Amino acid sequence: MRLETVRDECVGCSTLGLPCLGASCSNREVIHTRYCCDDCNEVFEPHQLYDVDGEEVCLSCLKKRLEHDSLTNDENDEDFDIDSYIEENFCKIQL
Repeated sequence: MRLETVRDECVGCSTLGLPCLGASCSNREVIHTRYCCDDCNEVFEPHQLYDVDGEEVCLSCLKKRLEHDSLTNDENDEDFDIDSYIEENFCKIQL
C-alpha cells in the first residue's frame, strides 16, 4: 500500500534575503510516499515488497501466505525451497 503525505518544507528564503516564491515554490507542497505491506502494515522500501494479486506484501507475509498454500506445504518434498519458489513465481513491485 502506498501512503502519500504532503508537507510544507519551506526553507525560509525570505529570512535569507531572497524573495519568497509563494505557491510556485517547489518546497511548498512536497509529496512523500511510504510503502507498507498490505498484511502487516510495516513500512518497507519499495524493492522489498512483492506484488501478490494486486496487493503489496513483504517477504515475511508472503511466506506466511504460502505456508497455508497446499502447493508449497507438501511435507513429502524435502527439496522444496520456498525462496526459489518465490523468486520464480512472484515479482517485486515496480515504481
